[in-house]
Amino acid sequence: MRNFYVRGKVDGRKTPIAGSPRNKHGGMVITLYQKEKGESVEILNVTSAVLPDGKLRTVIRIKGVEPKVIVTEP
Repeated sequence: MRNFYVRGKVDGRKTPIAGSPRNKHGGMVITLYQKEKGESVEILNVTSAVLPDGKLRTVIRIKGVEPKVIVTEP
């Protein structure tokens, strides 16, 4: 398994949305948008990266909520 991996289901799609960075040094960004008063608004952002010391960091940002930072050993 890669350091980070995403998998999601979307109505109307036959296959899941899935993927990971190509190598152990890669990161990824996932953004979810939702309609609000007719506008597309970012409500969720997940940013995953490998830190210089080799630890893995994921930052979760939800609209209106303080960010959550998760750091783990690979």
